[in-house]
Amino acid sequence: MNGVSLAIDAGGPGWLNLVALVLCWDAIKFVLLALLVAVRFVVAVCQRVFGRQANHGAATAHVGPPASVS
Repeated sequence: MNGVSLAIDAGGPGWLNLVALVLCWDAIKFVLLALLVAVRFVVAVCQRVFGRQANHGAATAHVGPPASVS
């Protein structure tokens, strides 16, 4: 990216502006996707942790013999 912008500043062809724009757009997409993955990871961890706490009481409330399979 830096090389492309240096070439543009040095008087390179105008189509390099489009290349720089595409590279910037790709960088923005990578940043947004990284943030999305991080948020989804935090949500999944929270669901797992709080889901275990919510289900922990329900799992220990029923104590009895296992169901027989015929």
